[in-house]
Amino acid sequence: MILGRKASGKTAIYRKLLREKSYSQFSFGHDFTDYPWQLHNHQAIVGVPDEQRFFQSWRYLILMTLSKILLNQDHSQPYCDEAMESLAKVERFVADTYGTLNPDVAQIFSPVRKLRFKSSFEITLPLKMTLNAEGVPMSELPSIVQEVKRNLIEAVVNGVNPPSRPQERRNVKKWRRSDERFKTCGPRPSKTPANSRVKPQNLRTPYQPTTYRWHLS
Repeated sequence: MILGRKASGKTAIYRKLLREKSYSQFSFGHDFTDYPWQLHNHQAIVGVPDEQRFFQSWRYLILMTLSKILLNQDHSQPYCDEAMESLAKVERFVADTYGTLNPDVAQIFSPVRKLRFKSSFEITLPLKMTLNAEGVPMSELPSIVQEVKRNLIEAVVNGVNPPSRPQERRNVKKWRRSDERFKTCGPRPSKTPANSRVKPQNLRTPYQPTTYRWHLS
C-alpha cells in the first residue's frame, strides 16, 4: 500500500509499476472512476465491525484480478499437469459466471451475473440455498464468499509457477536436482542469458520466477 499527501507522487509510482512487465512479471491496474459502488455496497457482510464489512469482497475482487492475469497474461501457463487442472477450474468458473475470461471490474459484482461453479468448484451451500443450472445470484455471494474464496485461492496458488510461491522459493535448487520434478513439470531450464533475444514463449520452465502484481487505484 502506498500512502502520501496529494501530489506526492503516488500516481507516478502506480504507473511505473504498471509499465514494469516482462514474460515473468505481471501487473494489472483498476480504474475506479466509473466503478459501481452501489453494487459493491450489496456485498457487505452483516454482523461484523464496520471496518470488516467489505474485507471479503475486496479479497474476492483481488482473486479475480489474479485469475485474469493467469488466464490472459501469463503465457508460461500451464507449466505442468497440476497447474493445468487448477487453471481449468479457474477458467470454467470465470467463463461460466461472467461469460468471458477477462471481465471488467464493473462486472465483478453486477446483479445480472450469477455465480456458476457447478463444473469447477466444490461449494458447501447454506441449507436455505439450492444450486441449479441458473447458478447462485450475485446478491448471495456474501453468504458463501468464504467457500468461493477458499476454492479460488487453492486453484490460483496451485496454478502459479512454483518459485513465485513464498514458501517454495527455498526449494528451487532442490527442484533443479529432482528428476521427478523434470518429468512432471517439463525439461530443464535452458542456460539462455537474461538479455537473450529468445522469445518469451521459449523460456517456459517452472524454475523461472514469476511475479504477479495487482494494484487498486
